[in-house]
Amino acid sequence: MKEEILLIKSSIPPSESDRYLLEWGYDLLDDYISLVKRADFKPGGSVFEFATGTGRMTALLTRLNFKVITGDQSFAQIAEAGKRITNGYLSKVEFISLNLESTPFKRRTLDNITCVNTLHHLDNPVKCINELISAHSGKGKMLLADFNGEGFDVMDRLHKVRYGNIHPRGLNVWEEINDVLKDEYSRVEEVSSTLNWGLIAQNKRR
Repeated sequence: MKEEILLIKSSIPPSESDRYLLEWGYDLLDDYISLVKRADFKPGGSVFEFATGTGRMTALLTRLNFKVITGDQSFAQIAEAGKRITNGYLSKVEFISLNLESTPFKRRTLDNITCVNTLHHLDNPVKCINELISAHSGKGKMLLADFNGEGFDVMDRLHKVRYGNIHPRGLNVWEEINDVLKDEYSRVEEVSSTLNWGLIAQNKRR
């Protein structure tokens, strides 16, 4: 397993941000690997990733042999995402443009869903999560995670170096999201890594 992880990591080109984080002793890709391993999605299926961003999660999922549908309201970072995913894996990815508060998916059409390091960018994160819950078939799992306190502090440091500002922290809505998930799913587990904290939901009630 360790050799497999090293092979996966070596196939994903590091960005400038990744290089800063590694220099400071942090590896966000390691965080993502830890979260996805805990989610334990059924092999060989597809995963909807909400939202694409710079493509770190998409790149990882393709290396794990998932087909990935990934959407974002803006593809301003699509070039950086493409560099991370690389040409050899782009055939595993379907990019879609979407309104994060009103997705185009019908009810119960997506088996597996990831949403990592996205919620703090959203104006109405709970509404977006409810959209994902509606689209989730319940056959797979939903992984939701965002930066913990240390993660946001590290992102502040990174943004000060790269952009001269601090990283947005968004709204603290995890208690509300936890309540929504426990109402909709019979099993909700906490998951944590060095820079992130989140929830894995499965066994949809209805």
